[in-house]
Amino acid sequence: MLTSVDVAYFMQFYRRFDIGPNGAVSLLNADGTMLTRSRDEDGAYVRRDMSGSPLFRTMGHRPDAGAYYFKSPLDGQERLSFYQKSSRYPLVVLATKAQSDILAPSRQQAVTRFGIVTGLSLLIALIGFFLVRYLGRGSAWRRPSSPGRAISA
Repeated sequence: MLTSVDVAYFMQFYRRFDIGPNGAVSLLNADGTMLTRSRDEDGAYVRRDMSGSPLFRTMGHRPDAGAYYFKSPLDGQERLSFYQKSSRYPLVVLATKAQSDILAPSRQQAVTRFGIVTGLSLLIALIGFFLVRYLGRGSAWRRPSSPGRAISA
């Protein structure tokens, strides 16, 4: 008995997952042939040979599931990828996120913290400036108005 499933089904199925604006989920043969990709509406990546990619070059030394960083041969972006080899079929599912999507929240937090620290530092500097001016004026007020005049008891 032979059964087939249209690869468009997998493309529609993978679109349900929120993996960021530059993320993608792919289904590949174990030999590295791309069967479908979630962000490939026109089918440009279908049947593309990915056997030369870092994942497939080292697949024999890797566990059945794992994560790794690589530069995508499809779009040139640095990506964090998670893969799972099927134990029953010669298939590999690959989910990738662009490094820029992963680091975006951290970068936003860093910019926010930098702004807060800079604002507080400027506030401390401004308070210090006015404090020095105030203390400078205060010592002038304590001086005698005529330096040659002696106080008699």
